[in-house]
Amino acid sequence: MSVNESLEKSLYTAREPKKAITEKEANYLRITNLILRVAPQAVRVQFDKEFFPGGLQTVLNQNKFKVLDPLKRKRVINQKQWDLLYPRTGVVSSNNFDLTLMICLIRNLTEISVGDLLPLPLDVSVGADLSRMKHYRNLVAHCDDGTLSNEEFQDIWTEISLAVVRLGGMNFQQTCNELKVSTLDKNDMEILNEFRNIERSNNPISKGFQEVLVNTIDG
Repeated sequence: MSVNESLEKSLYTAREPKKAITEKEANYLRITNLILRVAPQAVRVQFDKEFFPGGLQTVLNQNKFKVLDPLKRKRVINQKQWDLLYPRTGVVSSNNFDLTLMICLIRNLTEISVGDLLPLPLDVSVGADLSRMKHYRNLVAHCDDGTLSNEEFQDIWTEISLAVVRLGGMNFQQTCNELKVSTLDKNDMEILNEFRNIERSNNPISKGFQEVLVNTIDG
């Protein structure tokens, strides 16, 4: 079944009565919101410290062929992200970068060490916090059933929210606190409904679902 057929099927199913969101599903959605809505803002604060916005294009141009183009060929940077780095019109801005792209650039263009494994709890360096963001972003994307137990939720929430505050500043603390107890709305239900009904491609979360997820959170 093609992605388009899968989306048509999921949209048809969306008209059917929806099941109530379980506590474990709500846990997953709250973590997803934290990773996709709040974490990028905190990482952007650190990113702009490393790359002064007014000089960002210069840095990207200097590293285009030696560093960034090889990453594109390896598909570490995709075409959409590449177009944001080198827009045909307008000015490049970190405001348009997603979490993955900002962490990729910090990892490859600065001295900050960002790893692929989850750091030890006592390591609260900038690199460790960015590694945590990267790890949990991948965990959310590859979650098999869209659920997290209460224990998993508490552990993951604590790690991510503390990293968010360390990277972005204390003003993010209230944002995290409010998001943790916020009421899940219709948009969150639509995300879950897409998750339940989309046919999987080789990517554990299909391209269509990724677009629905990001558009719903950003919108």
